[in-house]
Amino acid sequence: MKTLDWKPTALSRFIERCVRLPRSLTFSDLTPPTHWAKVKVAPYGTWDSPISSASAVAETIVISYVFVDRITHQVYHFEQRPAERGRSVIVHSRSSANLFERGSSWNARSAVHEYGGGAAVAHDGIIYFSHVDDGRLYKFSVAVQDHVNVRAELPTPVTPMDDRKRYASPTPHPTQQHVLVAILEDHTHDTPSMVINSLVCIDTLTSAVYPLITGADFYAAPTFSPDGTKLAWQAWNHPHMPWVGTTIWVADITFPSPSTGPPMQAMDHIRVTTSVAPQPPHPGSGVSYVSWLDDDRLLFLAETSGWRNPWVYRLSLRNANPALKAPILEDFASVYKSLGSSYYAPLNFSGPDHDRSPQGSRNGTKEMLFVAYRGGRSVLYVVDLAHQGRGEAIELECPFVDVSCVRAMGRPTEKDSAQVVFIASSTDSPSMVTFCSISRLQTGYHASFSSAKAPVEVLSMCLSLPRPMTLTDSDGEPLHIVYYAPSNPAFVAPYGESPPCVVNVHGGPTLVALQSLDWMKQWYTSRGWAWLDVNYRGSSLYGRQYTDHLDGRWGVLDVLDCVRAAHVLSSPPYSLVDPARCVIRGLSAGGYTVLSYAAGSYRPGDAPSPVQTDTAFSFRAGASHFGIADLTALARASHKFESHYVFKLLGGRPDEPKMADVYRRRSPVFHADSITMPLLMLQGLADRVVPPEQSQAMVDAIVSHGGSDRVKYKTYEGEGHGFSRADTNRSALEEEATWFAQWLGIKIRL
Repeated sequence: MKTLDWKPTALSRFIERCVRLPRSLTFSDLTPPTHWAKVKVAPYGTWDSPISSASAVAETIVISYVFVDRITHQVYHFEQRPAERGRSVIVHSRSSANLFERGSSWNARSAVHEYGGGAAVAHDGIIYFSHVDDGRLYKFSVAVQDHVNVRAELPTPVTPMDDRKRYASPTPHPTQQHVLVAILEDHTHDTPSMVINSLVCIDTLTSAVYPLITGADFYAAPTFSPDGTKLAWQAWNHPHMPWVGTTIWVADITFPSPSTGPPMQAMDHIRVTTSVAPQPPHPGSGVSYVSWLDDDRLLFLAETSGWRNPWVYRLSLRNANPALKAPILEDFASVYKSLGSSYYAPLNFSGPDHDRSPQGSRNGTKEMLFVAYRGGRSVLYVVDLAHQGRGEAIELECPFVDVSCVRAMGRPTEKDSAQVVFIASSTDSPSMVTFCSISRLQTGYHASFSSAKAPVEVLSMCLSLPRPMTLTDSDGEPLHIVYYAPSNPAFVAPYGESPPCVVNVHGGPTLVALQSLDWMKQWYTSRGWAWLDVNYRGSSLYGRQYTDHLDGRWGVLDVLDCVRAAHVLSSPPYSLVDPARCVIRGLSAGGYTVLSYAAGSYRPGDAPSPVQTDTAFSFRAGASHFGIADLTALARASHKFESHYVFKLLGGRPDEPKMADVYRRRSPVFHADSITMPLLMLQGLADRVVPPEQSQAMVDAIVSHGGSDRVKYKTYEGEGHGFSRADTNRSALEEEATWFAQWLGIKIRL
């Protein structure tokens, strides 16, 4: 290993001569801390890094949920803490006080739909939350003085003891505050077809639970009108998912005279709007994210243009209209998968002129803050809904790449200002609770932001910034990717060398790889590896047409897009990575893509349209994190929420004519005899989404065909679908990196 004296002029000439910087980087990006006196020449993939596996895991505390007490205006959030065995604690956001400080066993998370969400609500100083260990709802009171002195009582249960029942989205009634509506998922008969979902009414004074709304396979987003006389919610049935087959309903709410029966009843259901099935060449129109604007109007998102945009439904007129005068070809919000998600909030402007917008309307304070996505990054808009059907989306400056969980706050004291809070992340900061103050000016709107966290200075010097790109094939079809170059100011690579590359396949498959700071990616790039996120056709946030590309072609297009992305970036004119040192990894559905590539099961000619593959390129090793091996077994044994998901992705049910053969041909486990690529399999033994039998069957099939020397299987007790504990995540990272380095012949420094 050579060492160069750190002299900026000499080094700049050396870099200009020897190093091919990605287009998004300049020499200033390589400026080291003053205490780093020398720069070293070392092969890519072998560099020392200040980002250890322990620090990468320690920095991955995830802010997963934000909620606001509408009465006291206090803000709270969830922190998922790997160092505390992955539990989720409730934190008072202004003071950073852990409200579970007096009880280390509390874990605020819901297991409804297995993925959870919507696990807490605050109302008038009382927090209701779901405790995942027993599924019950609990409550406790919180006293806050001067925003910093916080005292929380010990939680007490408000639902009966029964670990077969799970609750989510507790929603207090506006006036009868002891009454909650919540989602109940009943696992009394714990097989997918027998699990029952419903909306229930809970009397928190007696801990009695009463049925309220039943009949649909799934429910989400229960929300009361401001006067408490109506309830709106979302519902959908198999085989749909909540982003394609949802119906929005409204019912009148009544309170019978005092008796021993239920305190609340729902009457006269009205179907507000429903998703529309795709009719070629027009995309379908999913509806989601419903909330009340006032006692007569509902706001929701619909995809009538092929992109999720805001719509308003007026109960008195029984009609719905777009909020914007023309569709914006951007998705307002991500796909609705996690309960309690929110991508918009009302702007409660203060001051005597609060009914006057910059456009001069005096129709009330109906401005809303919306989050949309452009090129895989968040965009902030203000829309005045007083101009329904003629609304303009006024864009605000947004320094973040991802904004979610948007909540309104109380009206501030400053004239013509409003406050919201949300979870935000950027390219150099992980998820943070972010307070946003929006000022209304004669010329428009101005936003300012404040948050608590900042990246550690020494680590931030090594950050590799995302470079989003869109590739196109010969037919002009786009493919969205995000590239991260090796980045470490203490090292340069020898002249003419290209870096090894980790190609990452996101899960879902109807999700997306965002561009937020991820310390695991930085762990690799700071050691001289390139990283490539592939948002293959089928990913979300690029419009309905892009997402629907994968229908009937799962296990084919996703694989081909990963191959094409790595091949293109390793070839001129890019030449950003070494084509002989590319590896592939993926979680869940991404793990299925890895296994499909390894087994060659993506090659059958049963896709709806011809596919081409580049046989000149190959990945050298792979890592499947709880990936799918047997599609028929998945369809038979998957959890209820996704038990019919695979039908749309593969083009039919396994018992339909000709579909049994499709399922078998696209299942990697039946092609283990073709696997030559070394495979690492990582699996949580408590996984109910992709059961450990899937990984075990894949490993057994490879070994039975003489592949014991090229497969390694590592399991983790107590881990579910997505690893949550610090020790597990550290082990998985080091196992994977060591596996890749072994097969690429790289001496990696852990």
